[in-house]
Amino acid sequence: MLVYEAEVIEDHIMAESSRLYCLPPKGKGSAYIESLSSYISRLSEAHCLKTGTLFSKFLFPYMDKHYMNQIIVKGGNGFYKHAHTINGVTDTAISFAELITNLTGSFGIEDLTLLRFKEVMPNRGLLKTRKAWCPACFEDMKRNKIEIYEPLIWLLQPVNICLNHQIKLEEQCFNCSQPNLIVSRRSRPGYCEHCNGWLGHSITYTYETDDWEMVKTIRVAELLENTGLFRKKDICRSLGQLVARFSNSNITDFSRKVEIPKTTIWSWYSGKNVPTIEDVLRICNKFGISLIDFYSNKLTFEKFSVIHAKRKGKVNSNNTLNTLCEIGIKARIFVKSKETESVTVTAMAKMLSCNKKTLYKYFDKLCKVQTIRSRQYRRDLHEIRLAKRQKEVETALLNIINQGHTPSLQRVSRNLKKPGILRSPEVRVKFNILFTELKNSKYRGERKIII
Repeated sequence: MLVYEAEVIEDHIMAESSRLYCLPPKGKGSAYIESLSSYISRLSEAHCLKTGTLFSKFLFPYMDKHYMNQIIVKGGNGFYKHAHTINGVTDTAISFAELITNLTGSFGIEDLTLLRFKEVMPNRGLLKTRKAWCPACFEDMKRNKIEIYEPLIWLLQPVNICLNHQIKLEEQCFNCSQPNLIVSRRSRPGYCEHCNGWLGHSITYTYETDDWEMVKTIRVAELLENTGLFRKKDICRSLGQLVARFSNSNITDFSRKVEIPKTTIWSWYSGKNVPTIEDVLRICNKFGISLIDFYSNKLTFEKFSVIHAKRKGKVNSNNTLNTLCEIGIKARIFVKSKETESVTVTAMAKMLSCNKKTLYKYFDKLCKVQTIRSRQYRRDLHEIRLAKRQKEVETALLNIINQGHTPSLQRVSRNLKKPGILRSPEVRVKFNILFTELKNSKYRGERKIII
């Protein structure tokens, strides 16, 4: 078992004793600074725990938030599917940064997130929801006996290339071809959460780098290396200078040049919204300035060469193909049919070749009826499933009694085809009721227990 000494901080005062090991974050002061999700995974390894155990038994109880306590009880994946936000600019990142700082006594945990960009970066289009990594970097860490970690820069949506090796970041495991969540119960830096396979390997192929992808990665790396604080008002001032210099203060003309809708430019210009990092990269590229210059309102023009890059438009993959009259007729027939009671409104819209927003706008009552039907169908299905599982537990208990053994959770689990059903809280409650009835029974020879 690894033993970690308390980290000595800059003023040479020893950090106070903490509840968790005071691990020093990796890559501090560089573009490859560690992400908070990676730090938490390393922290769980240091304590010989699974990441999920560290969350459920230690972090969630300390946070004392209702929805997180429900995750502990139900054992669902609701948190882990959205756990990438702990590296971002939301309140989730603030809560976890403060918690880890308090529990470890380690300084600079906020630097492992994007919280210092909270004023100037929206959450939209900022972070990936699945892991991306450079296999060559992992291999180098392993070969050089450096503790494996995942840099924050890999998790940003605009970054798709590794600067060190100039290869594309991988997003699927080489062994099982599965993507990995940013944080999961089995998270472990450098290893697949599904098959536990090693995610690194030496580079034996060449990758033809895209100029625009490379430029984006370089600019983001420069921004992460910078330690300054950025303010929302500086974005408005930078936009004002750009509009005045290149479009004679004409926002309509400026919007044409940067290929961004005028209303969107106005919302940034007035301070109502802030641009996504992808849009800022495109604007900076258009006029040859760096991200640091734009966010700090210290514009130095023609500093960089311009790379051709078009803005990605929003793709609507489900347009309305029929008239409203035809959709209304089909929707009424759909809602009345017994065969479609399990279908959600989203699936209903696809089956009717209609956009979901259009369906809600013009046929709101039908959508509500279908929502009630599909929810009721799922509830009924859940009740049937639950009754079946409870019957299996009852049968297993009776089998154990008939064999002359004393029933226990372990024995019942061994007698079930799917032992995992005992993880369900409702099934466990019924098991406890049956076990209590058996324990308190006056007739030890009794063979039938009724739920």
